[in-house]
Amino acid sequence: MGAVLGKKFKVLLIDTDPQGNLTTYFGIDKKSEYKTIYDVFINGNIEDSIIKKAM
Repeated sequence: MGAVLGKKFKVLLIDTDPQGNLTTYFGIDKKSEYKTIYDVFINGNIEDSIIKKAM
């Protein structure tokens, strides 16, 4: 749903799925050095976890 809306609107998608399907859909390597939602909950710093992708 977010991917479809992203074609017309700016959307914020948060992948909280343990399998990381949204992350995979956007071509982001799940084993990369990016911070996860876990890091946001523990450290409270969301800026380090944001990955901007244009559709």
